[in-house]
Amino acid sequence: VRTTASDRSSLVVGEYNLLGSTVTNSATVFSLENTAFVIGNGADADNKSDALTVLFDGTTNVAGSVTATEFIGDGSQLTNLSVLINALKEQDNKMNEQEARIERLEKLLLDS
Repeated sequence: VRTTASDRSSLVVGEYNLLGSTVTNSATVFSLENTAFVIGNGADADNKSDALTVLFDGTTNVAGSVTATEFIGDGSQLTNLSVLINALKEQDNKMNEQEARIERLEKLLLDS
């Protein structure tokens, strides 16, 4: 068996899924906390993993990047953007440091 759907009404595709391979909340009673859909991308029975999981409550997790050309709304519901924001701030700081170095070098060249 390469995929296992243990939760009630769940669907699993792919290979060696992690979430839903054992009962999440209930195998016999519908629960919003159960897995609704899982794409397993594990290597073997000892190395289970998931590319995508969707719970019945709508919680969705993707192992990897999601690319969207556009989205509806103002983006206020997007989460986990702090990593991206911190990376952009770090790049901005590095650019500011480089600009300061260039200015100092230009001043040195002009003064000599």
